Amino acid sequence: MDKINLNEILQIKDLSNVKIRFNLMFRDNWNPIEDFKNGNLEVMFEGHYHNYPNKRSYREGQTTIAFVKIHPKENYWLLFHIGKVTKDLNIFNGIGYEYEPLKEYEKYFGRLIIRFALSA
Repeated sequence: MDKINLNEILQIKDLSNVKIRFNLMFRDNWNPIEDFKNGNLEVMFEGHYHNYPNKRSYREGQTTIAFVKIHPKENYWLLFHIGKVTKDLNIFNGIGYEYEPLKEYEKYFGRLIIRFALSA
C-alpha cells in the first residue's frame, strides 16, 4: 500500500512554522486518550500547550498539531487539535500560551488516525 504523507491531507502552506506534538501518558499522571474519550478536551489542551520547566514548547504565531497515542503498545495516533499560538504567556512548567483552534481543520479532529514513521 502506498504511503500518504500527512500534509497531502492537511495542505499546510508553510511547514517551517509548524510543530507537531505527540502527547503521551506522562508518569502515569495523565492519560490523554482517556481524556479524549471522556470529552476532557481542556485537559488535553493544557497538556498540549504546556511548557517544560526550562524550555519553551512553541513560539508566537506558530501552528501546532496535536496527536494522542491511541494504545500504549501500538504506533497509531489520533489527531485532536490544530491551532495557532496567539500569545506567549512566559510561563514555564505550566500552560505557556494562548491559542486559537484553526477552524479549517476541525473536520479532522477525532477522525484522522496516522501511523508515525520517520522518513528515510
